[in-house]
Amino acid sequence: MVNITTRKPTSDSTVVLTQGDHPFVRHESVIAFEHAGFFSVSRLENGLNNGKLKKYSDISDNLFSVIKQGLLASPRTPQRVKNYCLERF
Repeated sequence: MVNITTRKPTSDSTVVLTQGDHPFVRHESVIAFEHAGFFSVSRLENGLNNGKLKKYSDISDNLFSVIKQGLLASPRTPQRVKNYCLERF
């Protein structure tokens, strides 16, 4: 899982999003690959059920491809995440 965050001068700019890329994105944002990690389904379901997480619409297939490529290209993606993803896509 990766998160989307507001772009700052020190942000990883491997994947930059702008308004219109997804309804969640309201201003220039980036994928924070340095925070990429693994989360169990039960942890995500608990977050949704207790209101700590909010579900948004799915991203487009094209944006998913861009994010996958960025995850492998970013120097900030943790190596264990890259290794896992390299085995799967």
